[in-house]
Amino acid sequence: MLTLRATPVATLAARHARLTPVIALALCVTWLASPFAQAGESSVNRSVEVDQRAPNEDFSSVNGSVSLAANAQADEVSSVNGNIVLGAGAQIREVSAVNGSIELAQQSVVREAVATVNGNVRGKQASVGSLTSVNGAITLSASKVSGNVKTVNGKLKFEATAIDGSIETVWGQVELSAGSLLSKDLVVRKPQGSAWNRSKPPRIVIGANSQVLGRIVLEHAAEVLVHESAQIGGIEGGAIARFKD
Repeated sequence: MLTLRATPVATLAARHARLTPVIALALCVTWLASPFAQAGESSVNRSVEVDQRAPNEDFSSVNGSVSLAANAQADEVSSVNGNIVLGAGAQIREVSAVNGSIELAQQSVVREAVATVNGNVRGKQASVGSLTSVNGAITLSASKVSGNVKTVNGKLKFEATAIDGSIETVWGQVELSAGSLLSKDLVVRKPQGSAWNRSKPPRIVIGANSQVLGRIVLEHAAEVLVHESAQIGGIEGGAIARFKD
């Protein structure tokens, strides 16, 4: 019996690599001749459910969803078109999706990368390493990000969240609110080629009691709004507008 195994591979996606050299993501599909791969479980059209602690095993699907039960463990989790859901307290090393969304429940942990092309990422009281998106939105509340956050077009929204690294965007809106903390720079990267042809610049909002300990660096035009109670380490390449509630 032949089945497909979908394995996430971090490669340069050509059309997005032209926009920024640091945002790149694709999932590659390989064939394995066994009903279950030695490292976990894979599927083409059906969903995969993980209810065990298997920290060294991978789980993936092409068109189905992948769900981890509360406190389940795995190594890599991936999907091409299906959604991925991590239950409360679930722990994995990394997760990636192309078109599906990624949901992170309370106390779930992704030690390294959370990556998506077009799907959205949502989480509450979660802990992650890095976050990467091409077009998908990323929304976290009361969470912890130990690495960097990067997107091309996706909207980034962080509420009461601490980010130890930096944030980079090209066209995506960025919003920090409810006392969020960004430890390093917030950079609006310069687009390349035809990506310049947009009439509306990205908006950067630093909300009430939030802090950017690094600088806000604008490599192209952006609207930057900073709440009167928020703090930033300075701005380069543009100006800020203060606002009140």
